[in-house]
Amino acid sequence: MRKVTMIDPPSGWRYGFPKPLLLGEGQSLQDWLIENDYPQAEIDLFGRDNLPCRRWKREIEEPPTNELNAHDIVERMKLILARRHVAAIRADPSLIIQAQSENERQLASHRATIGNRGWRLLLQRSVVEIIAYMLQKSPTEATLRSTSPFSMILPPEPEAERRRMWRAAKAELIAETDAQFG
Repeated sequence: MRKVTMIDPPSGWRYGFPKPLLLGEGQSLQDWLIENDYPQAEIDLFGRDNLPCRRWKREIEEPPTNELNAHDIVERMKLILARRHVAAIRADPSLIIQAQSENERQLASHRATIGNRGWRLLLQRSVVEIIAYMLQKSPTEATLRSTSPFSMILPPEPEAERRRMWRAAKAELIAETDAQFG
């Protein structure tokens, strides 16, 4: 048995809460809530820093051991990288214009994928909507993360940082698996 922190935001029952709070590396509570299907509109009602959430500790059983596969870890790494891109966008919203240009360059090169066509539509939305889509865990968003124009315009992560992200992705997946069995 081990303890986890449970969280329940306002009207959380509408979105599957309460849930175990499992913040990823460098992840804000707001981004975690969005990743876990809590709408930005609900967060905006209270303001980014004033969202009243109930929190409590709960004991959960240890889950059965299972093996993570490399594909799942890579997909989670892409989500961690998307979180970093979101932080960069929040710091400099003009990155969206650069991403639009890079995506259009990819589309014009005839090496475009379905993800690039998806980014074309997404990058026309508001900053809030773009961020919400980037943080979702759906298969569609996983496809978009695989072709993110932000990966082309922001500096690449050094190899040591990529290794650290791999370990963080693996740890997040293990923590999620643990929470599912609680």
